[in-house]
Amino acid sequence: MTAPDHGSRATGVPPPPLTPQQLGAIRSRLLAWYDAHLQDFPWRTTRDPYAALVAAVCSQQTQMPRVIEIYERWMAAFPTLAACAAALASLAATERACIEVRHQCGPQHEAA
Repeated sequence: MTAPDHGSRATGVPPPPLTPQQLGAIRSRLLAWYDAHLQDFPWRTTRDPYAALVAAVCSQQTQMPRVIEIYERWMAAFPTLAACAAALASLAATERACIEVRHQCGPQHEAA
């Protein structure tokens, strides 16, 4: 596979589109990399959008081993968006302080 011409950034000329063969090769390499480096995070087995929101917010600027702990504690304390909304603000603030990520978990409480 030859490297595609990426166009000239200086002139703003867009690169030519990738061929189906190039796309297939990229897809195959990406999926092989994923299979080799897969990490089993708890939010990958759910289709709950609230769980995805919690995981996305908690994973910002945090190392992934710490995110798992944060995610599991948050989901145990507030398993649904309704449960989060029903929690008193002081309870949510206390839980956030206990897991030391007040600035990262605030958006879930605000979203509730």
